[in-house]
Amino acid sequence: MKHRKVFIMTGESSGDALAAWYIARQREQGVVADYTAIAGSKTAATGAQIYRGIDDLSIVGVVEIIRHLPRIFVLMAQIVTHVVEQGYDEVVVVDYPGFNLRLIKRL
Repeated sequence: MKHRKVFIMTGESSGDALAAWYIARQREQGVVADYTAIAGSKTAATGAQIYRGIDDLSIVGVVEIIRHLPRIFVLMAQIVTHVVEQGYDEVVVVDYPGFNLRLIKRL
């Protein structure tokens, strides 16, 4: 049986905690999957492969967001390319709506 490939996108510590909870619940229910995530230490502790850490997206404040827009756009493109090229069966977005709603649209 082929393992499902799941990509999880978080952007902050609360999303990291929710992603870790989600993976644990999936495993308790017998779901067999390989998880890759943009997340933090809690998700990493579940055994998920971390594609990027959440520090890449931890930007607070309007001025900071505007200043980092070029980097954010590059990161968005890299994530979309990665997800498409790796052929994930499922993409789970957690919190972080300003980024994740745009990511979903691009995917």
